[in-house]
Amino acid sequence: MLVKIIYLLLLTAWAKEYDKAFDLLFTSNVKEFDEITVHFQKPLPTWLLNKKLIRIGAGCFGMGDRKFHHVFDGFGKMHIWNLKPNRTTFSAKFVRTRTFVDSEKRNTVSPLYTLFDDTVPRQSLIDRLRSLFNGPDNVNVNIVKFGDDYLAISDFWSKYVIDIDRGETLFRTSPDFLHRSIISRRIPLLSSSHPIQGVNIVTEINPFGLNYVHLVQIKSAREVVNLLSIPVDEAPYIHSFSLTSNYAIIVANPVSISISKLFETLNPSKSIIWRENGESDVYVVDLRTLQYRKYRTEGKFMLHHVNAFEYNDAIIFDTTTYKSFTLIHDYQLDTLRNSTVRNKITDLPSLKRYTIDLKSGIVKHKLLSNRRPYQGLEMPVINELYRFKSYCFIYGISFKSDNIQFSNVTLIKVDICGKGRDRIWELNGHIPSEPWFVHHPNRRAEDDGLLFSVISDGIRLRSYLAVFNATTLTLVNTSPTPTLVPMMFHGYHE
Repeated sequence: MLVKIIYLLLLTAWAKEYDKAFDLLFTSNVKEFDEITVHFQKPLPTWLLNKKLIRIGAGCFGMGDRKFHHVFDGFGKMHIWNLKPNRTTFSAKFVRTRTFVDSEKRNTVSPLYTLFDDTVPRQSLIDRLRSLFNGPDNVNVNIVKFGDDYLAISDFWSKYVIDIDRGETLFRTSPDFLHRSIISRRIPLLSSSHPIQGVNIVTEINPFGLNYVHLVQIKSAREVVNLLSIPVDEAPYIHSFSLTSNYAIIVANPVSISISKLFETLNPSKSIIWRENGESDVYVVDLRTLQYRKYRTEGKFMLHHVNAFEYNDAIIFDTTTYKSFTLIHDYQLDTLRNSTVRNKITDLPSLKRYTIDLKSGIVKHKLLSNRRPYQGLEMPVINELYRFKSYCFIYGISFKSDNIQFSNVTLIKVDICGKGRDRIWELNGHIPSEPWFVHHPNRRAEDDGLLFSVISDGIRLRSYLAVFNATTLTLVNTSPTPTLVPMMFHGYHE
């Protein structure tokens, strides 16, 4: 009995420390830093020097008297580690978007630009109407390189060019590659936050006719080429897609944007419609001919595509999937900041593989792992040298790893080749963020390299950059940050 009591007390203490670490992720941090020196516990390998590690996410959850209701509206903030030969520097800068600058000036959330969800307190009816006219402006999802330009991007077409050395915001760009009318340009284009080697997906919403999904080639901040336009009845929300050497795989899940709902609610988050029991349309574009074929598969929501490759007469793509689109509500700040409420979240991701038989048109699917926490992998990354190739390893994080507490987040490595090389890193009260893989220059295997992740420490109430052996998932080095790092989404390294 005594052993059980001690065990329960330990579980309670651990739960509190995980919750503290989780709460740090959704705490505003307005402090900015410009290339200050930081230190690693051990010397870095020489082959890592002259590399840059950049993350972006939600750094501030309101301004003045108004707070954001949804994490997706958090002001975009970049954190940059510059691994120089003689020292490592750290910068933390907000993307100085029009909405951020105007909010700072007013000391309240700017009423001029569209948000994903309402503010608290809610803005006036006139302000919400005006913001729809100006469209969305905040960028907080990813950092991507196009040509010689580095851009901070989100799920909308507006982007900001940045100087990645110091995190300075240079200018806003939104190339009108479709040459739309003045009226049409008032309806924002949706855009995937995960372009692949310059290729991206743009969704055009047309209230007066067919909607279109465009496959584009982004050559630089100002130069965009429209490769193909696919007419669709509903305007799908597509966060990511897949690419092989010869094909683009665009999956339109049964989740779409309703213009009528948008003007009815004046709230983009309430204009997204999930069609229960609907199927997913799979568009396979031959990049050599720019012809496409349409297939059908199960109606899941695919958030993050992992990788894709060709095998004989088939295309194989892997992705994280959800049973529905409830995550739009799960990521409201009131939910994320309340341990009792967030622990009730049940629609956790499943890692799946889809195989498209190009001859028969049949699309098959299967789980890549049926064991928790590996099954629940999110924020997936791979060794980019294996992009478009058959591969074995996916790295990511798993929420609610213990199947009880949502804040119990672990770092995981999934061996999808089934050779028993799954690995997990967990430490009481420490929450990892999306990892990123840097391969060893003299690599001998796919997983020969280092894995980086920003960790939220609920015991010391701080953040630190962690370095792991990517083969064993053993922690090998750390570097404390001089400031708390809130919720990070994605990023870039070179």
